[in-house]
Order: sequence, then C-alpha cells, then structure tokens
Amino acid sequence: MTTTNQHSITILNSHEKESFLIHSKFERLRILRDILDTRTSITAFFPDLHGSFITILLGINRDKESIEFDSTRNPALNKKILGEAQLICATTHNNVKVEFIIDQPCWLTNEQDGVFTSALPKTMIRLQRRESFRVPVPSHLTIRCNLPSGEQKLVLAVHDISAGGIGARVTGIDLAVGTLYKSCEITLPNTSGFQLDLEVRNCRLLHGQKESAIRHIGLAFVNVPGTVMAQIQKYIFILERDSAVG
Repeated sequence: MTTTNQHSITILNSHEKESFLIHSKFERLRILRDILDTRTSITAFFPDLHGSFITILLGINRDKESIEFDSTRNPALNKKILGEAQLICATTHNNVKVEFIIDQPCWLTNEQDGVFTSALPKTMIRLQRRESFRVPVPSHLTIRCNLPSGEQKLVLAVHDISAGGIGARVTGIDLAVGTLYKSCEITLPNTSGFQLDLEVRNCRLLHGQKESAIRHIGLAFVNVPGTVMAQIQKYIFILERDSAVG
C-alpha cells in the first residue's frame, strides 16, 4: 500500500543541520530500504523550492550505489526534473521526518519506461531530537568510557547510547550537572576507540544511599567530529538491527 502525503521542507542553518545529519551509510541505506518496502511517498522539491512533485522509490541498486524512483505523468515536468542538478526530498520514516538530496536525476533506460535513477543520497537528515534515539547496550556488549578526573580516571560502563550521548549507571559517584570532561576515551566493540568531550546533563538517584547509591548519569557528546559520529551511528545501527532480529 502506498501512502501519498505531501511533505514539506524544514529550513535549517548549518549548525542545526549538523545535529540531525545521518553520517552512517548503512543507516541511510536501511532507511531507504524501509521507505521502499512501505512504498512511502516522497515529495521532491526543485532547488528554488518553487515547485515539487510526488514520487516513490522503485528500487535500490547496491552494486551501482543508485536508487530508482517514479516519474510523473507530465512530460514537461519530467523534462524539468532531468534539467536539475539536485532535488531536495522530504518523507517520513517511522513517523519521523526525513530529508535527503538526489543528485543529477536521469532516465534509468528511456522515457517510455518512466523510471528515474540517481546516485545513492550522500546527505540525509532525520528531524528528531537525537536524545530520542537512545538504544540500550546489551549486557554482553560493554562500552567503557574513561572520564579524566584530576589525577584519576573514572571508568564507567555505559548503559545506553544515542547519537547525542551516553547513559551510565554508577555506584557511589555523584557528578555535577554542567561539568565538562575533556578528551574522554570511549571504546566501542571492534573499534580502536576515540576521544571526545562529554558534558554531564543529568544525574539521578536510582536507589541506595551514600557510598552504595546507584545513579544514572546522562552525558552529552560535545563537538563530535564527523568520523567519530559515523562510528557511533554505525554501532547504533548494529544494535538496532540485532535487536530486531533477536
């Protein structure tokens, strides 16, 4: 069944856009596959945003790293589409707005087939607060996060992770909200690890008192390099995939 809702474009500045960018190619592919399987409509806008058309994905060619999408019934509009260097696309995925760029659309074979093709989108944003994508870390997979604290390092076992930060459960530690920890070391499974800055966003008591008190610490990523964010998003994708399978 095809859904044919009209979608709009959200205007973001460069800083806001960076907050919602999906860096992982695996994640972009997964979202496109879901949009294809559910036949969710896509609103494609011309670069000046003064015109648009409704289309759907018809295929994904992973070998050629391309997508295929439906043309319109208007030959003049199809000609205009072919003359554009880019199309700005808006749709939804799991009730969350998603936007991506289609570069240099062309006919898959010929006009009679009515199918456009383009390279896989290299830019995609998901317009939902990053904190909403918190994924629990299975007990058999441990992420260790080392927080420098004076002469010592506080070693935290991470409880959950999102593209915006991590949560950890700690015993006998009470970190002050707003504290910024520089150059924290985080190691994900099957990676060499990386360093980034973490800011304490929340610290809530779960149970216990004083030395035996167990707290949940929420730490936000600060100024994350794109290469590091790609590793984080890839790990989140693996967790979500494994959770869906098992």
